[in-house]
Amino acid sequence: MTKIAFLTFCLYVLCSCKLTEPSQVTEMYFTETQCANPWKDETAESWLNSKKITYSDLRFESYKIDFVCQACTCPSGRNLIVKAHGEAISQLQKLGFQKK
Repeated sequence: MTKIAFLTFCLYVLCSCKLTEPSQVTEMYFTETQCANPWKDETAESWLNSKKITYSDLRFESYKIDFVCQACTCPSGRNLIVKAHGEAISQLQKLGFQKK
């Protein structure tokens, strides 16, 4: 009888636990400009850290530009890429990042 009670208790505990899905990780990008980036004279990493945003895998990814533009606001041909989840996604979007 004790084994049946123990097994019933274990089954109850297992069934009553809610399974939580792991947070979905989203890759985000920011199009770097020639000289109008929000991180100005600091690195992109230190700028993001100063905003207290949780992210991972910061890297730059190059892409081809088919036009010549040297204005400060023109794209540089690189995107800043980070991975984020949860509240960090909306925080990054407020800073100009987009979902990849």
